[in-house]
Amino acid sequence: MPKPDPLWTVTCEPGAALPAVTAALRKAGLKVTEVLGEFGVVNGHAPARLLAKLQAVPGVADVAPTLGFELGPEGDSGASA
Repeated sequence: MPKPDPLWTVTCEPGAALPAVTAALRKAGLKVTEVLGEFGVVNGHAPARLLAKLQAVPGVADVAPTLGFELGPEGDSGASA
C-alpha cells in the first residue's frame, strides 16, 4: 500500500487574497483539506517533491509539514512516578 502524501500547513502573507492563494495552491498540486480564513492558513496533502512549487505561490509566507500527535490511553498522564 503506498504511503499517503504528507499533510502541509501553508501560512499566507498578511493581507493576501486567500481565495486566490488557495486556487493557486490547488493548481500547484495541493489537495486542500481545510481553509482557516481567519488565520490565513490552508492545510492539504501534496508530495514532498512539490514543496518548492507550493512555496513559490504568490501570497505564501511559509509551508511546513503538519505535525501529528497521538493521545495515550485514558487516565495516562504520561508522567512517571
